Amino acid sequence: MAATSSVADRRVELAERQAFVAGLLNEAKVEQLLLLEPPNLSWFAGEPIVRGIVDPASQPALIVSAHQRWLICSNLDTQRIFDSYVDDLGFQVKEWAWQVGRDQLLADLCEGRTLACDRHIRDAVLVADRLRYGRTVLGSLAQEALRSLGRDLARSLDATARNVSADESEGEAAGHLAHRLARRGIDIIVLQADGEGPILGPGNRQIGRSLLLTVIGRRDGLHASASRTAWFAEPDSETRRQFDAAGQIAAGRESALIADGTPAGVFDAGQRVAVAVGQEHAWHSGGLGHLTGWLPVELLFTPATGTPLAIGQSVTLTTRVGSSVAMDTYLITPNGPERVTTDDEGPLRRYKFAGRTVDLPDATRRYVAS
Repeated sequence: MAATSSVADRRVELAERQAFVAGLLNEAKVEQLLLLEPPNLSWFAGEPIVRGIVDPASQPALIVSAHQRWLICSNLDTQRIFDSYVDDLGFQVKEWAWQVGRDQLLADLCEGRTLACDRHIRDAVLVADRLRYGRTVLGSLAQEALRSLGRDLARSLDATARNVSADESEGEAAGHLAHRLARRGIDIIVLQADGEGPILGPGNRQIGRSLLLTVIGRRDGLHASASRTAWFAEPDSETRRQFDAAGQIAAGRESALIADGTPAGVFDAGQRVAVAVGQEHAWHSGGLGHLTGWLPVELLFTPATGTPLAIGQSVTLTTRVGSSVAMDTYLITPNGPERVTTDDEGPLRRYKFAGRTVDLPDATRRYVAS
């Protein structure tokens, strides 16, 4: 985000997050907030400042008061974090010597002050749930970064579906996709390639008649998920029926993905379609979706989840019918759901619900129809 956003814009959003923290501190009746969890660090800083630091004990921390903010980090990481992420954003810095560790410095900085924290720490007020709510509502800069990530994720999936061959293996298909994601600067959280050909070795089949690609990717600290299907031979009637049903149910669910709606309402909308297409029991093994954003999964959706959805939240919907999967990531906007994992060159299926057109990815057909 730093490469495409002005310092002035980032300062504005940082001030909004600091105001949110100030309200949280007032509610908890404490003086400062200690942030230790990587998604909270990324959310507050607006950048993935923990990236590349794999040892949890060496990761940076943030201390935030109503009007000030401190970056706490190892002397090995200070310059890199400032140069890459937080320069000119009003962060003060406290650093520990890498060979000593951070525990004593954190203890000294918090001594004599009332404290809230995103982890269970003695005498600190736990505010993890309140932070998660604030974290899941993305600011305008994070929304633009999510759109960019979703677009590049979809392009990588669609390009892979267009270019792999039926005689290649699942591992080779995964390699094609991984290469495209890496070129676009997307970290792979989950990547799965499922073919329908003969087994070539442990956990590796030939692509054969069809390929299902599923990926969760991360860039700029944000996450998006999507799936795409390619057919290399004309599908049998049952495969086509399941694929069409998954698309119809997914479109029904998308139509209910609105601010102040609930995951339970999204499920009910899809279930009405599922009953109509004879797949009312598919949800038992098919999942529904989740809130996403600074974590791959912020809140898992169930048919009973009544938590209201909000403008600025990011949602991944997943619909499975048999072997067919429809998965995409959306941004909830004032005008309804916006699918961010979209590629202008990818094939689409079109559905209509209550006067609204819903376009979803279609299978990439790699055969000549009879």
